[in-house]
Amino acid sequence: MLRHLLEVSRPRLHEMVSDPDEADFIFLSNLPINVDQQELRRHWLFPKYLKKTFALWDAWNTPFLLPGIYVNAVRGRGLGRFRTGSYALHHVDFKNPYVETFDARGPGEREPDLLCSFLGRNCHPCRERIFRTQFERQDILIEDTSRFDAFSHDSKGKAVDQRRYAEICLRSKFILCPRGVGASSIRLFEALKLGVVPVIISDEWSPCVGPDWKRGAIFVREADVGRLEEVLITYEPRWREMGAAARQIHDTYFSERAYFNFLVANVATIARRRVVPERLLSWLWPLKISMYKKRTRLAAVPLRQRAAAILGAKLFALALMCDRANELASMCAVGGTIG
Repeated sequence: MLRHLLEVSRPRLHEMVSDPDEADFIFLSNLPINVDQQELRRHWLFPKYLKKTFALWDAWNTPFLLPGIYVNAVRGRGLGRFRTGSYALHHVDFKNPYVETFDARGPGEREPDLLCSFLGRNCHPCRERIFRTQFERQDILIEDTSRFDAFSHDSKGKAVDQRRYAEICLRSKFILCPRGVGASSIRLFEALKLGVVPVIISDEWSPCVGPDWKRGAIFVREADVGRLEEVLITYEPRWREMGAAARQIHDTYFSERAYFNFLVANVATIARRRVVPERLLSWLWPLKISMYKKRTRLAAVPLRQRAAAILGAKLFALALMCDRANELASMCAVGGTIG
C-alpha cells in the first residue's frame, strides 16, 4: 500500500530506494501487533539506522517506541516524536468500499434530511454517553452497531450494512466522530472524504498537523456530549461551507495523491526538531513497555495514587536518561565510540 501511495502521489516529490544507506527516511509499517514489540526491537534495521527510522502505525495498542506517524497519537506525548495520520494504510478488508469509491460530489449537491448521525460500536464511555443521550430533534440518528464487525477479513454479509452506513452519512449535515478504544476514529476520515462535517469527540486525540481544522470540523469535549444538540444547531447554518472545507482537507492531505507527501513532510519535521537522540531513548524501551502493560491497572487506581505512580516512573526515566548521557559523555571523553 505504501508503494502504491508513492506511485500515485502528486506532485511526485520522492523516490523509493532499496539500499537503506541511500534513504533519507526508513518507514516501518504493518508490523505485527505485539505488546512486547519483540519484532520491532529485534529488527535488522537496528541499531545502525535508528536515527532515520520511523513507524507508520494504524493500530490503537502500541507503547509508542519509534518516532513516526500514528493514527492514535495522543496530545502532549513523546517530545514531538509522534504525529497523527489517517487510516490510509488500514487493510482494505477493514474499509468501507462505498466510502472508498465515493465520487466526491460537492456538499451543495446534497440535501441532507438529518442534522447528524452516528452508527458505531459501544466501545468507550463517551460513546456510551452518546447512546444514552435523549435528543429533542427527530433528525438526529444514533444507532449502536456493536453487532457489526468491521475488522473482519470475511466480507460475507458486510455489504448491506456498509452501504446503509454510507447512505446515512450522506444524509447527514454532521457526522459524530467519538473516539473508540483508541484516541482516533476512522469515521473522521470517512466524513472528510464524503464532504460531511466531522464532529470530533476525543480529548486525547492530537489533530493531524497541516489542515485548518476550524474550517472543516467541530471539536466537542467528551464532558460536553450532553450539549451536542445545542452545539450543532449553532453550526447548522454553515454546514455547506464547512462540508466543502472538510472535503478540501481530505483532498489536500489525506487523498491517495496527497498522503505520501504528507507522511514525508511530517517525519521530516520530526527529524528536524529532534531534541533527544533516538539511541538514548531506545534504552528506555523496556521501561515504556512495562508502563504500557500497567496502564490498564493504573486506570483502576485512585487519581492521587495514579498521579504519584506516573510521576515516579517519569522521574525514574529522567534519572536513567541522565545516567546514560553521562555514560555516553564518559565514553566520548576517552575516545570510545557507539556502534
